[in-house]
Amino acid sequence: EALPGEEYLGIDETGHTDRGDPLWTWCFRAEEFVVFRVIDSRATQVLHDTLGRDYAGLISCDYFTVYRKFLKESRCLMQFCQAHLIRDVKFLITLPDPCTKRWANKLLKAIARLFHVIHRRAAMTADQWGRALRQAREQILRIARRPPATAEAQTLADRFRHHGRQYFMFLEHAGVEPTNNRTEQAIRFVVQDRKATQGTRGRAGQTWCQRIWSVLGTCRIQGRSAFAFIAQTIELSFKRR
Repeated sequence: EALPGEEYLGIDETGHTDRGDPLWTWCFRAEEFVVFRVIDSRATQVLHDTLGRDYAGLISCDYFTVYRKFLKESRCLMQFCQAHLIRDVKFLITLPDPCTKRWANKLLKAIARLFHVIHRRAAMTADQWGRALRQAREQILRIARRPPATAEAQTLADRFRHHGRQYFMFLEHAGVEPTNNRTEQAIRFVVQDRKATQGTRGRAGQTWCQRIWSVLGTCRIQGRSAFAFIAQTIELSFKRR
């Protein structure tokens, strides 16, 4: 219920198995808490059902089609993850076409310069830092707008043609990060849990997992003892009876 009111959310999803059937675990990372949902869908409707069509906050996520569709169908803003972008650019460097490799190398160096500026925040005044960030952004966009004719390079360049601003929303909004690392860190233990348990075996197991994962993830964010929270919850439950 609190998620639609959050101004800034990180969202990610990972596979989940229930008796061999493929499901999805969605992770919604807010500033002070995290919510996990186990659902049989990876479609945009999950975002509509969870956040509502009027959601107007900012979402940090990867470039998956579902998020781009939600961007069109809601009032939200989006910061596409630069870490995922870097992985895709590095893939182009492995391709045999020399023009694609040269272009990808230039783009990768320009992105590296952006992060170099980000990490030098303490050494600059606010004006200097902002100016350096804008210059780094413009250099990335200049390179991205001049791709070679190969299909792979054109596909990546299309991201900047259609969603160039969404890769740099962190420059316009304080507290927004250029990557979705916080959400990926929040969902990491769920992935490990899935590998160890091989999933769930029914709706009761799905409900238990999404609830206990939300408790464990939130307690970690808040620096609280998950054991103490669960013990207190059980104690209060008995008292209410």
